[in-house]
Amino acid sequence: MIHTHELQHLVAGPDPGETPEGIGLVRFDIHCDVDASGVLGRMRDVLRIVAEKRGVGWPAIDVWRARLPAWFIAAFAPEMTRAEADASVARWQRLSPAEQQREEEESAWSLADWLYWFEPAQRTWSWWDGLVESDQHARIALAVESWPFPWGALRWLARAAGARAIEPEK
Repeated sequence: MIHTHELQHLVAGPDPGETPEGIGLVRFDIHCDVDASGVLGRMRDVLRIVAEKRGVGWPAIDVWRARLPAWFIAAFAPEMTRAEADASVARWQRLSPAEQQREEEESAWSLADWLYWFEPAQRTWSWWDGLVESDQHARIALAVESWPFPWGALRWLARAAGARAIEPEK
């Protein structure tokens, strides 16, 4: 199971000589205007809370609202009604692929949408390590089960934590 040591990795990083489960590591560059250390710390804080809930029954959304940091909860878009969601999908379908990409990168997520991608059955990655390289740049490594893998919820977490952008390492 790829998430076995995630909490340890979030707190202290991997042990010397430890190798990841799954197919290996995928690294991401996190770009910040300032305070890359704070961004990385906020990301870890949220992921620690999620990691603590793995395997103990997935909590209801109200429990998450009470457990997750207030700054993170405040960053989410309001939950949509069914009519709003249908209108959003219809608008999305009219966008060009480039516009869809921009929308995906810039739009706020709802808490329910974000939590869906962190449910144990949906999440195919776990935190491996993170390093601050400068005030404007951090790098993280994820252990992944397969490639490609969905990482939009990770992107949203980074943005909500204060990152300007996050991209796979080149």
